[in-house]
Amino acid sequence: MSIKNVVFGVVVSVGLSCGVANANWVFQEQGGAFSDDSLKLAVTVSQTGLALGVRCTNSDKLELAFITEEKIKAKTADTLNLLAPLLRLRVDSNDIIDFDVVLSEADGILMGIATAQPNLLSEIKKAKRKISVVLSIAGEQYHETVFSVRGSTKAMQKLESKCGF
Repeated sequence: MSIKNVVFGVVVSVGLSCGVANANWVFQEQGGAFSDDSLKLAVTVSQTGLALGVRCTNSDKLELAFITEEKIKAKTADTLNLLAPLLRLRVDSNDIIDFDVVLSEADGILMGIATAQPNLLSEIKKAKRKISVVLSIAGEQYHETVFSVRGSTKAMQKLESKCGF
């Protein structure tokens, strides 16, 4: 099972267990029984059912995962990647942070993965009102979504601790 399918499964279970209207940030750790490379994931689901996760397997790699509701084929995602898509994130009304994103298909749904720097965890921990995310492809904005910050401080603290940032 691939990492993207694990993330997708965790996001779906979080969405179902939390209820979309009350989606807090939650922290989960999976795997690692046979190595130190367990997946650590802080994730939330928007009121519209889209998901945002921050994940790591160790202290040298931090990633953002953005899962939309859009149905897509793997070949289409590969083609979109040729257009150098961006994942744009804004905490409250702070500056927009742009990430190069790799789009892929997970269980038939569009997903984007972007590498992030550990200082992103501090930005999210300080969030007071909202975290806004959008995919930018060829200058057009898609799937603009606002995520709650409830539970984000605690989830990011756990991620920092468990990942060694």
